[in-house]
Amino acid sequence: IGVRDRAFQLLNLDLARARRAALSPEDGLTLSARGQTIVWQADLSGLTRRIAWPDGGSLLQTILTEPVELIAKPRTERGVKLVLPDADVRTVFSLPRGLAP
Repeated sequence: IGVRDRAFQLLNLDLARARRAALSPEDGLTLSARGQTIVWQADLSGLTRRIAWPDGGSLLQTILTEPVELIAKPRTERGVKLVLPDADVRTVFSLPRGLAP
């Protein structure tokens, strides 16, 4: 499995576990799941994932080191699109029922 495939699988797993979700250009995709807050941030330098626990601990992971966009899928409230512009790859992730970006 390649790096991109692992990134897509990890994001899909986080989305499946999420109980709440918010997406904004400034703050990225913020997910709340089982006492954790997981923030996915995408920009020209890559894709990162920060996990924060209630005790104040956190972990920052660099997931991809290429330009990435993370945007709400047009015309739906239940999708998030991950775009790798240099590679012309677009992957749409569905949010669990009841979550909206």
